[in-house]
Amino acid sequence: MATAESLNNVLEMFKSLDVDGDGKLTAQELKSKMPNKGNEDLINLINIYDKDGNGGIDIIEFAQMLKVFPMRTEADKNKKLVPTKDQEDSVMKLFRVLDDNGNGYVNLDEFMEHLVNQGVPLGKQSSKQLFMIIQSKGTQEDYNPDGITYQNLLNYVVEEDFNAQDEERINYTAINNVEGLLRAAAIDGLEIDLTILQEYMSEDKNVELREVVADILNKQANEKTAADIKAAEDIKWKAFTNFKRRGERKMTIMSSPAKIQRDILPGRYELSNLVTFDDLPPIEPEHVVIKNARWEKSGENGKRGKLTLPNDFDGNIPVDIATNETLGYYGASIAEGKKSNIKVKANQVIMDFTYSENYYQEWVMDKLGGPALEFHEFHHLDTNISSDPGYWVVAKWADEEETELHVTAFIVPIRHTVYTPGGVIHTNSFLKGTWRTMLSDGAINEAALVREDGSVPNITINK
Repeated sequence: MATAESLNNVLEMFKSLDVDGDGKLTAQELKSKMPNKGNEDLINLINIYDKDGNGGIDIIEFAQMLKVFPMRTEADKNKKLVPTKDQEDSVMKLFRVLDDNGNGYVNLDEFMEHLVNQGVPLGKQSSKQLFMIIQSKGTQEDYNPDGITYQNLLNYVVEEDFNAQDEERINYTAINNVEGLLRAAAIDGLEIDLTILQEYMSEDKNVELREVVADILNKQANEKTAADIKAAEDIKWKAFTNFKRRGERKMTIMSSPAKIQRDILPGRYELSNLVTFDDLPPIEPEHVVIKNARWEKSGENGKRGKLTLPNDFDGNIPVDIATNETLGYYGASIAEGKKSNIKVKANQVIMDFTYSENYYQEWVMDKLGGPALEFHEFHHLDTNISSDPGYWVVAKWADEEETELHVTAFIVPIRHTVYTPGGVIHTNSFLKGTWRTMLSDGAINEAALVREDGSVPNITINK
């Protein structure tokens, strides 16, 4: 895979060919790298790529010739290009070098200074053209008139990786002799540790020396990249690592570990990507486990079935806060925090319903004879628009046999909407205040809660 060093690789190659250092390649200079091409072929090649007609190929034209900056097809343009972790790391490393003053962007002077420091004989016009190519990468919102941002550079690298799959970092396993490996290692600034080499050889007497050397160099190259990134982090964020605040008794009352979780450079990001942390374990909401439960359907729409619970169920249901993580345990979510489409299979309406303080006692218990759980094919959307909303209760079967039931009573923050997909078990029996609900007149599977001895459990919500 190509890396952010692709640009430097092209510049170095151009520099090695440009013998007289005039910033353009002639047919004679190209001959050294293309010995099998005749003079006529090389002249034709120059005529094709010499867009400004100066009689040679400058750096921009050379890059186009190598397909580092190819034109993308319309189909390609419609593809969403997502950066990999390797791309982000390599771009971060390069951007820190370019953005010497740390203001979040690289202006033209800084960019040209970098080219000069690399020893590339590129004129001001060509430098500016290259600068503008990178600066233009991304959306209009990514554009900064003052210079190249991290996001511009990242967009550029991702696009070039897509268009130039053959522009790779040194792949030592592809080099078929030890002499070539050592030459490549010298270019990459790597050295073979003889102690490690001896350990490899002693572990497997049959392994080839070339394979051993290639494996060692590949690992060293990966470690070198990681070390360079960590060194840059350590310098910039030294004040925040191992941070401590102490109280009056010299006790630590605030601290931070040595490790930085992520280093975020200036640019545009999806908020959800910034707060997705793979190192954190999944959240399981507080819930009651009811074993030996049994759901009996009535088989008739509008008529309650029966959900038989063991006699030792005390009726207590624990409470948790409704978030995408906690609701996700049951297959539900907070609609405002999800980017997804849903299919509404039948006509539904959105209406406001107000539940009084006495709704549970006077309707659920006295009128219906006790609480129930339900599920149905249509989706629910329920938006809390009150300061005292009661509880949205959700449940699920934890086993394939459908005998172990998990139940949670959720507190839904005001002006947040619970999306309960079709098939998810739930109840509105414990709601208060006003809720804006999307519902349907479709068939509902509802089951009254009953203990094995026939008694109705008195449900209490554990706050």
